[in-house]
Amino acid sequence: MRLRAIQMKTEADGITIDQFCKVLSGETRQYYQVKLYPTKLGPDKAYRDENGRWRMEDVVGHSQPYTLKGVLEANLYTHIRGYLMGLLMSEMAKDRKGLEARDRDTARRQKDCNSQGWKTRTCFI
Repeated sequence: MRLRAIQMKTEADGITIDQFCKVLSGETRQYYQVKLYPTKLGPDKAYRDENGRWRMEDVVGHSQPYTLKGVLEANLYTHIRGYLMGLLMSEMAKDRKGLEARDRDTARRQKDCNSQGWKTRTCFI
């Protein structure tokens, strides 16, 4: 799903995936060097825990070690968050439609069984 969101982002921006990766890596290095990490509301400062290690918050607000990989994931998420949400909502709508269709089919089969006078347990729905 992330790859599809990246593709949608690059199409919307009119750039290639390679160009997107170069921009993302440049931004990530800049954040990492100044001990910042990107969040939904803008950059936030990394902090030191009680043991003196650098920490940052992940996308759901939990503390995690301040690593280049963590900063990269946070930066990627800030760029593709809107596209991920759109993809998730479309998947949820598809699932909902599929469930509604299945429920309609089940109700139709149940009605057919009842019209033939079969008991529910003997009718294969």
